[in-house]
Parts: sequence; structure tokens; C-alpha cells
Amino acid sequence: MDPLDIVTQKDSVFPVFQGVYSADDWRVNACEVYGRLKQTTHDMPLGPFFHDASVPEEYRFEIDVHLYHQAIEQFLITEDIATLFLNAHPDVLLEHGEELIEMLLTYERERGLKLDSLVIEMSLSSFHGDLEHLHHFIMYLKTYGIKISLDNIGLIETNLDVIGMVSPHFIKVNLRPLLDAEKPQAYHDVMHSLTQLARKIGAAMIFQEIETEFQLQYAWRNGGQYYQGNFLDQPNGSIEKSSIQLDHLNAIFSRFIRHEKNKLKRRLAIEEELQKKLEDALLLSEDHTDNELLSYIGTLFQHESFRIYLCDGDGFQKSANMVWRDSEWAFQQEYMGKNWSWRPYFLENIVRMESGGKGILSDLYSDIETKQNIRTFSFPVQEHLYVFIDLSYEFLFKNDHHV
Repeated sequence: MDPLDIVTQKDSVFPVFQGVYSADDWRVNACEVYGRLKQTTHDMPLGPFFHDASVPEEYRFEIDVHLYHQAIEQFLITEDIATLFLNAHPDVLLEHGEELIEMLLTYERERGLKLDSLVIEMSLSSFHGDLEHLHHFIMYLKTYGIKISLDNIGLIETNLDVIGMVSPHFIKVNLRPLLDAEKPQAYHDVMHSLTQLARKIGAAMIFQEIETEFQLQYAWRNGGQYYQGNFLDQPNGSIEKSSIQLDHLNAIFSRFIRHEKNKLKRRLAIEEELQKKLEDALLLSEDHTDNELLSYIGTLFQHESFRIYLCDGDGFQKSANMVWRDSEWAFQQEYMGKNWSWRPYFLENIVRMESGGKGILSDLYSDIETKQNIRTFSFPVQEHLYVFIDLSYEFLFKNDHHV
């Protein structure tokens, strides 16, 4: 449809609202506004209109304002929803931001609207303006208590530095790629990085486009504080508390919790099994050289591990790499003397082993050399000497530790 046709049919444009569920109580405490155009046979979503750079900013802002007025009027008479998400294109904000702020201040003065209950949501995927200028305007919005949400993270490539600079209150992650059977492991790695960044800048994670229970579980496991999607709530012409029964959600999240606790118990059992095996082996291997000790450990772990090596308490490798290749262990002498203290959590784990005298099973991570998902079991074998046993993907898969 021609953009001008939408503007001339402005009276047929109306908002719909989709609930945002909180992980704290599994209830809707916020909603997002979307635009629709009433037509004879169906209601047309206006997303393409707002994101089309060829549509003049004044056209888009005119429709924005029309939607904002209707949405805010409904929001003001709704008691149970604390936060309203309003979409805005950053190009339009830079052109008409002052007019938007004046409109919101009028609502604050005349209708008692609390500006800290509003979230301006934007996507940077089609932003063509000056990023520094946008940053200053976002800081200006924040001085009024208005919150910021960055949208469609995970669906497009987004520079983490940009997210850090904007420092939004919410990071909105699109889970649509999760349903792609060909999705790369890199998607999960990006999600991990986003979760870490969100914690550092104090942003809440919102996972959107949740269409299945699998996606909801993924969001829950990856630090999602808020959830949104048709699995939970369909867009509606009025603000509603919830379209899904709390008992139903309670049952779903109870399954998630049981599954995660069982996984943790299995992981602890594996950790204890590996520790017992090493403790028994070390009792029989006193007064061995480092490489002899490594070979002895290798004979016990050839079905679990593909790489074993020894390091001291400062991260310097004190043995060769022993790798399982062609059904036997081979030594890679070139790794002797390398230092691994730069690796995340390496020194933290060393100190934990020194303090507790027990082994540690790492989180799942992608190995730099093999690109496979692995875990590493580390254990103090002597004073200031630690063995690192890289567990193979096959062993982890067999023991349900690959996820």
C-alpha cells in the first residue's frame, strides 16, 4: 500500500497491545503497542510502513502520534499494567523528538501520566542517522524518567559496543532464529554474550517472538526476565491482564524447574564420579614424573576425554598436551610452557581448587581448536599442580550433558 494512503486513512489506524510477562510472578505487568490499519477483509500490520526509509519522517511521526494518543488513553484507565512500550524509529525520533516529548509532558501535566511508566522501543537495524546524535537524545529522554528498549537483538547483527553506549533499560532478543534447524552455535554464543552484557549495564532481558514452549524454556534458561510472543499472548485491541491461565504457566515453569534441577543433579553426579576416579588413581601413582602421571591418567579416561594436560597454579602448562588420536594417546610437546591464565575463569577455578581441594566441572563451551561443545574437568593432583581433562562431546552427549 502507498504510504500516503495510510496517512489519508489515519482514522482507520488503531493500536493493538501484546502483553509482556514477568519471570518474577508469571503475570502480565507491561504491554507493547503495535499499529494496525483496519481494512475490509483483515487488519494490516504497519511495521513495514514504519521501517521503510523511503517513507518521509513526517508521515511516520503523524501515524506514531495517532497511535500514541489512543494507546496512552487506554493505558491511563488500566490499573493492572505498570509499563507501556511505545515503538519509535530512531530516524523519526531525531527529526521529531522534541514534539514527542512535549506531547508526553502535556499528558503528564493534564492527565497525570507517569513518564517513568513509558518505554520508548527502537531498532537500530534500519537507522541511517548519526549514532552520537541519537545517543545524546536518548540521554535527554532518560532525564524525564522515560526508559529505553533496544529491539530485535539476535535477529540482526548488533555491535555490542553500541548497546553498551546506549545503555538501554531493556534488551529485547528475537527468538525467531531459534526455530531454524540450521542455526549456528554462534547464535547461542551471542546470547551468552548479551546476557553477560545485560548484567554489566543493568539491563533487563526481554525475549520476544516466543511461539513455542521450547523457545520459552530457552528464554528462561538464558536470563530472560520478561517474555513476549504469541505462545503467551496474542495482540489484542484492548489492554488485558493475561490471555493465558496462571495455572497453565505455573505447570510449564514447574516442568522447566524440575528439568533444570535434574540436569544439575546429573552434572553433580558426573563431577563426583570423575573426582572419585582421579582420587583412586592418584593413590596408585605416587613419585611419577609429570608425563608419566599424565599417561597413567590417560589410560583411565580414554573413553571420556580427548585431551589432557597439567598446569601449575599460575597457569603455566607443565606437561605436553596428550590428545586421543587414531585410538591412542599422542603427545604435543609444543604446548609445554604455554600460559592459560588469560582464559576466563581459569585463575578463579585454580583458587577454588586450592581452597576446596576438589575438582571442578566447567560450563559448556565451544573449544577453540575442535569447535565442538565440551566441558573441562580440572582437579588438584599435587600441591600447585592441576590436571585438566577435556571431556569429549560424545561422552557429554551420552550422559546428557551436551545442553
